[in-house]
Amino acid sequence: MDSGTQGRAQVLAGNTVYMLTITAPSGGAAKRAVVLSARVHPGESGGSWAMQGFLDFILSAAPDAQLLRQLFVFKVVPMLNPDGVVVGNSRCSLAGRDPNRAYRTGSRGSFPAVCQRGREVVLYCDFHGHSRKNNVFMYGCSGGRDGSETRLWERIFPLMLSKNAPDKFSFSSCKFKVQKSKEGTGRVVMWQMGIANSYTIEVAFGGSTLAAPTAPCLMGPWRGRRAPGDRRDKVPAWHQASCS
Repeated sequence: MDSGTQGRAQVLAGNTVYMLTITAPSGGAAKRAVVLSARVHPGESGGSWAMQGFLDFILSAAPDAQLLRQLFVFKVVPMLNPDGVVVGNSRCSLAGRDPNRAYRTGSRGSFPAVCQRGREVVLYCDFHGHSRKNNVFMYGCSGGRDGSETRLWERIFPLMLSKNAPDKFSFSSCKFKVQKSKEGTGRVVMWQMGIANSYTIEVAFGGSTLAAPTAPCLMGPWRGRRAPGDRRDKVPAWHQASCS
């Protein structure tokens, strides 16, 4: 396995934005690239936990991880906004602006980490945390740019995730559209550059509501029995805790 750490850029306070390159020795230039990043919003620490889980897996000896390393070159930026993390910002960089709205218009001086990222990739995904929803889900972009045959292309990868992790990933919570307020995000800009599989993955602060309770509820409308599967998304977090 080939893996390395490269200091790609320094942000305003002098902190280094590191990029990891992870792949297997074989294949060389013929491999397609996958670009993953996290912590563009400093306060969304859940994105870092999800990124840690991905790195633990892709660097492991698991057969699926070995196959992925043989097929792809992974370019991973675990922390895009170290300045914001260091000073305790919620969404902004040291310049006081949101880097995830700067992919179209940001200057190199204000957002050097954003401006120096790779572009020719088969999949791009930016890891975030979400404070208002539960579960893990994705935001993608609208399909159909090249005809009706590509209309649902962007939904395939999130659907695969929901099949592989049905107790954590909610396909019904995913959205696939381009809002004007999101035109400067990495997801939308990379999609406009021709990367169909361009996503934001959201990891909820509140955890998952998809896993079936393992014991009868102790209180509430389902006292003495398990909450029905089609109503688990309506169960408050405190109630879920009492039923697990």
